[in-house]
Amino acid sequence: EYAIEIGLRDDNPTDKLRMEAPKGRNQVWTTEEISAVIKAAQKAGKHPKSGNHIPARPSAALATQLAYNLGQRQQDILALKWSQYDGEGISLVQKKTGKALWLPLTEDSIAMLEETDKTSTYIVVSEETKQPYSDRNVFSRIFRRFRDRAEVRSELTFMDLRRTAAT
Repeated sequence: EYAIEIGLRDDNPTDKLRMEAPKGRNQVWTTEEISAVIKAAQKAGKHPKSGNHIPARPSAALATQLAYNLGQRQQDILALKWSQYDGEGISLVQKKTGKALWLPLTEDSIAMLEETDKTSTYIVVSEETKQPYSDRNVFSRIFRRFRDRAEVRSELTFMDLRRTAAT
């Protein structure tokens, strides 16, 4: 626009520039796929393609169950603390929206929570470090390993559990 104002150009080549929006995601997990990932995370095994040993990660199983039950974003699931759990549900404030919620838990989620060690302030804790997953990319990589080991569709992500819970 400035070049037009001072007479350097007669037109603005970026005047109608628009970015193409990516196609919306609509992937939904089946209950069988969710169960398969949870089971794969609860026991040690081998990666189906590489053959590498994958240790059990009950934390990934618990995070998957909670995401499916609560329908919350990964950052909110990984930030859950034991003080937010009242035996029947979880109270939380969503990091993205600031909205305060109380969400009821299913019997499966309660059972998994009751079986989980309460040695940390946080609910979902890395088995290696005994600390919460501070780097969500580390958790995402671990989650993908179990998704692959469970032979679930590779286009499904942890984020899709939120959509699945809503449906």
